[in-house]
Parts: sequence; structure tokens; C-alpha cells
Amino acid sequence: MKSLGAVFLLLIVSALVHAQVDTRRLHSHPTPPDEIILERLHMKQAWKAYVPMDSKRDGLFSVQIAPYYLDKKLGMHLIVQNRSGLVVCLDAETGKQLWRTLVGRPYAVTQMVGFNRNAVAVLRGTEIYGIDRFTGQTRWRLLLNSTVESAPVIDYEHLFVSQSSNNSVVAYTLPRLDEKSPHKDWDYTPFLPLDLQPVMTKNFLVLPSSKGEVQVMFKEVPRPYLRYKTDGKLRARPGIHEKDGFIYIGSEDANLYAERVEDVTTLRPWRFTAGESIIRTPFVNDDDVFPIAEKSGLFRLYRRGLTGAQLGQMLIKRGYLTANQLQAVTMELGPRAADANEVLQAAQKKNYLTENQRLALVWRAGASVWQNRDADRVLSVNPKFVYAFDRSGRLMIISRTSGKELSRYTDAREFPHPIINELTDRLYLGAHDGLIICLHDRDYVEPVLMKSIPESLTPVPKKGNKNPMAK
Repeated sequence: MKSLGAVFLLLIVSALVHAQVDTRRLHSHPTPPDEIILERLHMKQAWKAYVPMDSKRDGLFSVQIAPYYLDKKLGMHLIVQNRSGLVVCLDAETGKQLWRTLVGRPYAVTQMVGFNRNAVAVLRGTEIYGIDRFTGQTRWRLLLNSTVESAPVIDYEHLFVSQSSNNSVVAYTLPRLDEKSPHKDWDYTPFLPLDLQPVMTKNFLVLPSSKGEVQVMFKEVPRPYLRYKTDGKLRARPGIHEKDGFIYIGSEDANLYAERVEDVTTLRPWRFTAGESIIRTPFVNDDDVFPIAEKSGLFRLYRRGLTGAQLGQMLIKRGYLTANQLQAVTMELGPRAADANEVLQAAQKKNYLTENQRLALVWRAGASVWQNRDADRVLSVNPKFVYAFDRSGRLMIISRTSGKELSRYTDAREFPHPIINELTDRLYLGAHDGLIICLHDRDYVEPVLMKSIPESLTPVPKKGNKNPMAK
């Protein structure tokens, strides 16, 4: 009996040790999934690429999906940063290496890179280097007088830096062609510690704090615009939908807050209660928000609710309405049929829909579509599936409609570096030996855009603008 107890205790200790493994340091030599596995997952491999590594001490530090507009055509880069300091740019659709460059002191990497349409801002200690996004050449260098708390944020005119020594945010104007360094524009000291990564909309800089508050500032002048306060601490920066100008704040008070920053949308703020602390930055695309709660797992929420047409199709699919009944409702409503609530009221008025059926429908913004307790981090989403890691790093394929797990890829644990892609349906897996693979569902040969990217965030400069990073 004692031996059984000892074995049981050993298993518990082993499980705890396994759970505490830092996957950021897990060095593996994986092979891409073979055709049998891909067939089971209903996926294809688009490409694989190897990023050069210095040694086993090296590994992936950050991999970021970076959109850009060129001649009004949307493109995607994969900006890879190694622990050793090497920065590599890959074409996100083909995996082709476009350039690579080593800047700053080796193994001084502490933050992700910042980027705009033409530039990559790389932090090394108290120095920031500006790299041309299309050539890999170093264009400028900025020496700071303080350590930096989070990754630099860069738009087409300014570089924003959160300095930890004096808890201030400093704005620098990007250099012109004849200049070798950005010059200081303004600085501001907020009322809260700047210990989380800022995010940015067209006109505003969003400064979150672990204390549970978010301050929104004008970019052009050091002046606060809005302030949001939660009843708990924040463990991660807010999620953001740049085009709609909405941020999604997950708090330890168990709530997810959807708040409007830019006045460019008809969407309304909302709040969702998860029952547990929100522990990660919410994954955001056009239709969904995916928060992760501490013990409750993954939720899929409607970000903006259903349109009248989408709701009508749901009613037919559930057998609540026939196609002829829906046609009668939409013809009676005319233009008002675009509003889901109008469709529901008209259908109920015609006795096509019962009160119980109406109450069973989930369609409003902020409403929970489903919950999956095993999922721990969303990597990408397509129209049919959600791709997520569980707590052990295994890849889960989840029905986007029902939230049920459809398949699981255990060997994904050999790709321990999570690569988050909110923009398209492509799934990227990365390992610290430098291997990055791109997978996609077999039904989607061409990349599917899942999140709208506002071209206004990277506009064509005004005539006479000589800023090389704003062309």
C-alpha cells in the first residue's frame, strides 16, 4: 500500500515539474508533420523555413505577423527575432527569406520589435535601431538615457518608448533622409506604472498598467484623452481591433471590457464576465474575441454581434424558420432587415418564432458562443476552425461553430514557441532550432483575411515628406 502511495506521489510531482517547464527554453529538433498526420488534421503545409541559429544557446525570441500596404495591395511579413539578436524577415505567404541583419550587442534581446509599413524598430539594451523593412539596412540609431519597460511602438511619423527609470512615455519624431537619429518630440509621466505593452490606434496611444487601469493619450500632444478602470489587476496588454478603434481589456476581476477609443464605429462598448481572471491578451479578429480565463479556459465571444442576414441563416439552420418565412420577414422589413433585433421581433410577431426560441439564441455583441476548458492559447482562426494550444502545448483543432475539439496534434509540443496570427487563417509553428512551418486548412488554398487592416494606419505621406520611414 505504501509503494502505491509512493508511486502516486511520484506521478503528481512529475506532473507538476512538467507543468513548470519553461517552453521558451525548450530546445527541440522537430520534423514537420507527414502527409498522414496532415490528412487527419485536414491540413496542408504551405512552406517550411529555417532561421539561422548561433548555437543551442540561441532560439526564437519573438515572431510577429507584420502587414503592409504596397501600391494599395496588402502583404504580410514574418518578423523573426532570435535571442542572439539576429532579425530575419520572411514572406508570410511563401516563407522566402527577404533579409537578415544582426544589430546591437549580442544576446541583449529583451522585447519584441515595433514596426510600421516600412520600418522595424529593434531594442537592444538602451539603444533602438531603425531597420528598413524591405532591405534590412540599418537606417538610424537612438541612444536612450534610461532602460525600457516594453517594446517600442512605431507609426508612420513617431516612435513611442516607455521608460522605466522615470515611468514616462517619450515620443520621438522619425528621422528624415539627412538625419541619423530620431529627435524628441514630447514626454509625459502618467499616474500609473507603465509595465505593460502599449497598443496603438490611428490617433491614440493606449497605455495599460498592471494596476488595472488603461490610459488613452493623443499621439500628437502629451495629453490624456480617456481613462478606463477595472476592479482588478491586468496580467497582459489589451487586445485591439485597429480598424474599429476598439480595445478589449481582460482583468483579474473576471471581466472582459470592450471599450471604444476611436469614434469611427457604430459598435457599442460591452462587458463579459468569465467567472475567473483573464490571464492573456484576448485574441481579436473581425467577428470574434477569444479571452482565456484562468481555470475556465477559452471563450468565443461575438465581437460585434450578428447582422440580420447572419441571424436569419442561423434561424433556418436551427429549424426555427423556413426559407419562405425568412423571405416574408425580410420583405416586410425592407432595409431594417439588416438589424438582427428587427428580424427577431418581426419573426415573433408573425408567430414564426416562440419566446423560448428567441431567448435561446446567442447573437449580441459580447455574448458567449461557447467555452472550451482545455484550450489555453489561440494561435489562428479560419472560417471553420480555431487552432489553439492546450496547457501542455498540444495543438487543438476546435470547431469554430460549437467549440468542440475535433482533433489534437500531440507532437506540436516540439514547436514550443507560440506564433499568434490574428490577421489570416494561416497557422505558424516555431521551434528554437530555427524551424518555422506554415500550415492551413485544405479548403483554403489562398490566405483568408480574418481581421481588417486599416490602410489609414500606414498612409501615403503628404507631398514633400522626406521621412524615409513614412514613404
